[in-house]
Amino acid sequence: MNIGNEAIAEMSKTKDEGAILSERSVVHQLANAFNHFGARPALKVGRNIWSYDQLAGPVFETTKTLEDQAGDQPLVGVLCARNQNAYAAILAVLMSGRGYVPLNPKLPMERLQKIVQASGIKTVLIEPKQISLAGQINPDLSVIELVLRADASARPIPWDYTPPKLSDGDIAYLLFTSGSTGEPKGVAVSHGNLRTYVGTVNRLYAYVPDDVHSQTFELTFDLSVHDMMCAFTTGGCLVRMSGAELLSPLAVIRKQGITCWFSVPSLASMLATQGALTDGSAAGLRVSLFCGEALPVSVANAWLRAAPNAVLENLYGPTEATIAFTRQRWSAAGNGQARLGLVPIGAAFAGQETAIIDAQDRVQPGVASGELLLSGAQVTGAYWHDPDNTYRRYLELDGRRWYRTGDLVEQGEDGTLYFVGRLDSQIKFRGYRIELREIENALSQIIGSELVVVLPWPKQDQEIKALTAIVAIKCDAGAVLQSLRSLLPDYMIPSSVRYIETFPKNMSGKVDRNALTAWLEDSLSSDQ
Repeated sequence: MNIGNEAIAEMSKTKDEGAILSERSVVHQLANAFNHFGARPALKVGRNIWSYDQLAGPVFETTKTLEDQAGDQPLVGVLCARNQNAYAAILAVLMSGRGYVPLNPKLPMERLQKIVQASGIKTVLIEPKQISLAGQINPDLSVIELVLRADASARPIPWDYTPPKLSDGDIAYLLFTSGSTGEPKGVAVSHGNLRTYVGTVNRLYAYVPDDVHSQTFELTFDLSVHDMMCAFTTGGCLVRMSGAELLSPLAVIRKQGITCWFSVPSLASMLATQGALTDGSAAGLRVSLFCGEALPVSVANAWLRAAPNAVLENLYGPTEATIAFTRQRWSAAGNGQARLGLVPIGAAFAGQETAIIDAQDRVQPGVASGELLLSGAQVTGAYWHDPDNTYRRYLELDGRRWYRTGDLVEQGEDGTLYFVGRLDSQIKFRGYRIELREIENALSQIIGSELVVVLPWPKQDQEIKALTAIVAIKCDAGAVLQSLRSLLPDYMIPSSVRYIETFPKNMSGKVDRNALTAWLEDSLSSDQ
C-alpha cells in the first residue's frame, strides 16, 4: 500500500494541515506525520535537531529488524537513557505494532529485573552503552542496538511500509507503578485507550506543526506519553529537557521557542519560590498544562503572570486511566473556585465518566464527597497478570467497569471536582481524622511558599506521636507555629518545623514523602 499518497489524501480532507484523523490508530497517525511533515523538525536534544525524515531511517530500519527478530512478541523493552535513542526506539516499537516497556537505566537492578520478569519481554532495544546492563538484568535477553546520530541523513519513510493492523485491545505500552507492597504493578495501556486520549487532547489544545512541545518527564512516567504522541502525531517538535535544563526551564522555553508546556506542579512551585516567574518571562507559551500532583492556586497564578498568552489547565488522572482524565481551565479570576488552596481537578474529558462513592461503595450523586471512580474508553481494565490488585482496585457498578482512584474528592453544585487528599494519607491523630493537605495549605499561607510537607512523625509501634512540618524556605519556626494556631485547632498543629534545603524527588519528579520520612529518621539518629 502506498502510505505516502494515502496520507496526503487524508490530510487534504482537513481544514488544518496539522489535523490528523483521530479515528485512526496512533500508529497510523504517526505514519501520516512522518509522510506529511518529513522536512520539519521533530526532535531536539541539547544542540542537536532531527527532522522527521532524519528520524525515519533509524526508526524504520529498527522496525524492520523487530519484524525479523522479534517474531510474534507483543512487547519489547526500551533500555536507554532519556535521549534521542530512547525516542527513536519507542517509535520503532510502536511502528512495528508492538507495545513498549520503558526500562530506566537509573532504576535499581532488582526493580529492573522484576519488570523484565513480570512483563515477559525477551527483546530489548538498547543504545551501545547499555549492553552490559542488559546482560546483568537478564543474560537471556535478545538485544537490538539503535543509535540516532547527530548527522543522521534525511530519508523519508519507506514506501513499502504498511501500518500494522491493530485492535483497540492491543497493548501500546506497559508501565510499572509502585505498589503498597513494594512490588511493581503493571499497567497495560491499549491502543484503544491511547487513541481515545490522543484524539481528545489534540482537539482540546489544537496542536499544530508549528508547536514546540516540552518534554520534562522520565519515560517510565506516563505523562511523557502525552508529550511524545501529541508532538509526533501532529508534526510538532519535541524538546527533551535535561535534568540541568530543568533547573532553569524558563531559559529553555525562551531559547527553544517552546509553545506547549507540560510538567508536574512541583517544578512550577520551585520557580515561584525562587521568584523566577516574573511577568512575561514565558510569554511565548500558548498552552500550559500541569498534572501529577495537586496544583496550588498561588503557583497557578504566578505561572499565568509569567505566561500571560497561554491557557492554563490543571489535568488529573492516574496511569490506569491513560495519562489524564479530567481538566480544569484556570484564570486569575477563578480564585473563588479553589478549595484548600488548590485549583480544582474539574470535570471528565468528553466521553469519560466519574462517580463518587462512600465507604460502603454506594454512589453519591450531586453535591457529595468520597472516593473518586473513573470509567470510559481511557480506563484500563486490569493490572498486568495481577488478579489480586485488580480485584481491589476495579469494580463493576451498573454493568460498567470502574477504576477506584483512592483519591478523596468533593463535587460542587455545578459538577466541578475538587481534590481533597488520598485515602491512604488521611490520618487519625488524637482521635481526629486529619487531612494533611489542610495543614500544608495553612502553612503555605503563612510562609508564602508552597514548598511545605507535613508528615505523621515520629511514630512508635505504628502509633502517631506527633506531626512534623518540613519547609524548603528558612523561617522562624516558633513564629510560624504561633501563627498556625490562629488558623487551625490544636490537634492539627505540628510539634516542630524542620528546614531542608531541597525536597527530594522521585523518578516522576514529585516530592518523595518516603525519602523525607527517611531524612527525619536520619536526623533523629544524628541528634542522639
